[in-house]
Amino acid sequence: MKLSLLGAFIALSLMLAACSLAGDVTPPPGAPVDVISAPLNSANEPAAPVEGGLGYPIQPPSVAQGAAIYAEHCAACHGSTGKGDGPAAAQLLTQRTTPLPDFSTPDHFLHHSQAELFQIVTEGRLEYFMPPWANTLSEAERWSVVAYLYSLSAPKEQQTQGQTLYDENCAACHGVTGAGDGPQANGLQLPNFSQPAYSAPLTQRDLYDALNTHKAVTGFPTLTEAERWAIVFRLRTLAFDMGNAPPVMAATEKRGAVSGRVVNGTPNTTLPPHLQVTLHGFDNFIETQTLTTTLNADGSFKFEAVPSPAGRQFMLTAEYGGLTYSSDIFNFSARSQVNGLALTVYATTSERSIIQVERVHLAFDYGSNTGQVGVAEMWLMSNRGDKTFVPDLQTPLEIPLPAGASGLVVQNLREGVDYVRTVNGFQLQLPLRPGANSLQLSFSFNLPYAQPLVFSQPMPYAVSGLNILLPSADFTVQSANGLAFVDEGVQARQGTPFRSYSVRNVPANTVVDFRLSSAPTAGAGPAWLTYLLMGLLAVGVITLGLGVWQYQRTTAQFKRETLLQAIADLDDAFAAGQLETSAYERERTRLKAQL
Repeated sequence: MKLSLLGAFIALSLMLAACSLAGDVTPPPGAPVDVISAPLNSANEPAAPVEGGLGYPIQPPSVAQGAAIYAEHCAACHGSTGKGDGPAAAQLLTQRTTPLPDFSTPDHFLHHSQAELFQIVTEGRLEYFMPPWANTLSEAERWSVVAYLYSLSAPKEQQTQGQTLYDENCAACHGVTGAGDGPQANGLQLPNFSQPAYSAPLTQRDLYDALNTHKAVTGFPTLTEAERWAIVFRLRTLAFDMGNAPPVMAATEKRGAVSGRVVNGTPNTTLPPHLQVTLHGFDNFIETQTLTTTLNADGSFKFEAVPSPAGRQFMLTAEYGGLTYSSDIFNFSARSQVNGLALTVYATTSERSIIQVERVHLAFDYGSNTGQVGVAEMWLMSNRGDKTFVPDLQTPLEIPLPAGASGLVVQNLREGVDYVRTVNGFQLQLPLRPGANSLQLSFSFNLPYAQPLVFSQPMPYAVSGLNILLPSADFTVQSANGLAFVDEGVQARQGTPFRSYSVRNVPANTVVDFRLSSAPTAGAGPAWLTYLLMGLLAVGVITLGLGVWQYQRTTAQFKRETLLQAIADLDDAFAAGQLETSAYERERTRLKAQL
C-alpha cells in the first residue's frame, strides 16, 4: 500500500520544465523528403513553411544560445555531448522501448531535416516522454537548440576542415557567406545558403547528394568522401550564427538545506519513535535523488547539503500506518534553504460514516446504440473525519450500480488493483485521506433502454448535491421516491447544450430513483456524453488524482496511456464531425498540456 513517487510527482507537477529533446524521430505529416529536384545553382527559392504553420527563423539561429538552453533543459537526459547518456537517461530508458538519439555523430541528421527537428522540439513526442516546448521556448530559441545539435555532430577538426575546403573550392561562386554572390557567380541564380529557409527543409543526405551531382564538383576529383561531408557541414552552418559556443559542462553543484516537521493530524495520537522521512529529487520527471533521515522526538527533521541543481523539484514522503503520505512539490529556486515544511500523516479507520459525497454528476447518452443507454457518473468524495479511511472486507468503499448495468469502465483506475467488481457494482481498494474532495472518481456503464427509462441506484453515502445531465430539452425527470429534483433549464458546456436537473442533501442509504420521460432526440451522437464530461473536467469540476497525495500509482505509464487514448478519442470525434472546432482545439490543448 505505497504511493508511486513518479506517478505522484507527474500528477502534481504536470509540465514542470523538463527533459528530453527528441525520441526516435518520425517525420511529421507532409514533411519534405528528397526535396532537391534540381541542381543547387537553380534552387534559390525559399522552401514552403514547415508543416503546421511553423515559420523559418528570420535571424540565423545562435549556436551559443542553443548551447546555454541545451545545458539547462536537455543535458540531464541527452548528456553533455549529446550521446543520450545524461544522468537521468538510465531511469528514462526504463519508461521507453528505444534508446535516446545520439546527436554526437552525423548519422542522426542524415535523414532528419533541421525543420523536422524543430517541429519535434516544438510539438514534443509524447510517446517517448518528450514534452512540447512551444510554451517554454520562443521560436528563435528552439531554432538555436536545433543548430547546437548540429554542432555536436561534427568534431572541431571537421568543422575547421569544412570551412577551409569551402573557402578554397566554393566561395568564388557561392560567396564567403554562402549568399550566392561570389566574384565568379557571373549572374547565375545561386542558392542562398545563408538563409535558414533554404537549408532547413534539407537533410544532410540531401545536401551531400546534391553536392555530388553539382557540375562544379567534377572539377575537384581530389575531394575525398570525408572532405565532401565536411563541406556539407559547412553548407549547413552558413545559416547559423556559430559564435563561440562553449562546451556544455556539468553545472557547479549547488547544495542547500531542507527542514520541517511531520505532524499527526489525528488528535491525541502521537508519532511512533524512529519514524523516517524521505526527500526525493526529480529531474525532468525522473527520480534522481533519495535522502532519508529519522525524525527528532518533536517530529522535526533537517536535510543538510542537499544537491540542488537548477530545475530539480523535491517532495517529502513518510510511511505511517501502512500508507505513504507526501508533501507538496517544492524547489530551492534562488534560495539556499527551504524551511518550515509540513507533512501531515493520519491514523487509520474503517468507519464509513466519515465519508461524504460532495457532488454526483449523472449524464445520459442515447447515441445510436438502440436498446442501450450510456450512463456516465462523476463523484467527488470527501473524508470528513480526522483519520484516513482504509476499506476492508467488513466496510468496503462500495459503489453500487443500477440493476442491469453492464460494460463498466472506471477511468484511470486499474481493475484488480485500484478496484474490484462485485455483484452489485464495484468496490474501491483506495484509502481516503481526511479533507474535501480527497477522491474524484469517474466511471461509465450501459443500461437496457425502455421508455420511460427507470433509473434506480442506491447511494450508501450522504450526497451534498446531485446533478442529472441530459442531451436534450425534451427530457423531463420525475422522482419516484420523493426526491425534490429542480429543473435547472438548458445550459451549455464546451459548446454542447444539455438540460440539467439537481437535488441537494440526499441522505446516506437513499435510493436515487427517477424516470426519464420523452423519447431521446435524434442526432445527439455518441460523443455528447464523453465531451460534455470533458467540459466539466476542463473547468476543474471533476478530475482524478487532484491534490498532493495519491495511492498505489505504480508508474507514470498508466496516466500517460490514459491521456493519449483521450486525445485519440477526441481526434476521432472531431473527424466524425461531432465536435465544434473551438471546443476540439481547446480540449486537445488541455490534454496535451497534461501530458
